[in-house]
Order: sequence, then structure tokens, then C-alpha cells
Amino acid sequence: MSSILVTGASGLFGGEIAHQLVETGIPIRILVRDSTRAPILEGSVETVIGDYRDTASLTAAMQGIDKLFLASFDQPDIVELQANVLKVARRCGVQHVIRLSSDGTEEDKDLPIFQWHGECERQLEASGLDFTHLKPMWIMQNFESFVVNDCIRLPAADGRIGLVDHRDVASMGVAALTTPGH
Repeated sequence: MSSILVTGASGLFGGEIAHQLVETGIPIRILVRDSTRAPILEGSVETVIGDYRDTASLTAAMQGIDKLFLASFDQPDIVELQANVLKVARRCGVQHVIRLSSDGTEEDKDLPIFQWHGECERQLEASGLDFTHLKPMWIMQNFESFVVNDCIRLPAADGRIGLVDHRDVASMGVAALTTPGH
């Protein structure tokens, strides 16, 4: 059926990438940990249940997959769990991994979240798999809880920063999954 697997399909980025792929008519497989949180998508979608800790579930999910969207998360065990995913991806013949990372992994090495993402990037680069890193700056939707009186209020004095919409980042992921040269 599908040669694209989208992990994290119940999350912000994986869900949007799955949605955009289905909208274009591309058949996909999605990986979720909890079937009750799987997105409802109209189109050719195969849902598999799995976990980055369970290599048997990852193996079942990656059978016949050429391209993988690898959602990330901000927890200390991300490096160990991504190693599981990459090991299975190599064994199953996945050709290209598009990984959600974070801007700042080179500059902000003192913050654990950036250390973890940086280590994951290097791990993917050394894996022998073709890869694309998606490294967005500040995601607009992450700041919704900071809106007060139609302003985003953060302890940043008069600092200004550009925000990006997660749908735009997802469209770049879709391009990397569906077109060559990334």
C-alpha cells in the first residue's frame, strides 16, 4: 500500500503531515501509540500501533516503507529511542528519514533539549540512511497559552522574533517525503 510512514500522527507535526499527504491523495501508513488518539483522515491510510521502545512494533510498521517522517519529542530518552527507530529502519530498508528537530542545536548546547536534538541529528547523520532535518525556529502554536489581551507575553523585554506556523513546516516535510533532492 504505502511507502511512507508518518510517526507521531496524533501530534502537531505528524498529524499535519499526515493530513497534507492524504489531501494530495498519497497513501500513507501512520504510527500511533494509542489507537484512540489516531487522527481521523479521509483517504488511503493504514494505522499501526507501535512505540519507539518496542522494536517488534517498529519492524511491523516499517515493512515496505521507503520514506519515514520521524517525529521527535523533548524527553531525555529521545536519543536512545531514536536509536531503536534507526536500527529498525536500516534493517527494513527505509531509504530516507525526514526528522523533526529544532533550530539552535548548534548554538544552545547548554540547554538539554538542544543537546538531545543535536545528538539525534548526529546519530541520524551517522546512520547510513539518507536524511533531511526539519529545523524550525519558534512554532507559533506553541505560544497560544501565552496570549494575554491579544498579545503574546514572554519575559523577553522588547525582543522580537519571527514565529512560524506548524502547517508551513509540515509542508516542507511533505515536500521532502514526496519529491527528490532533499
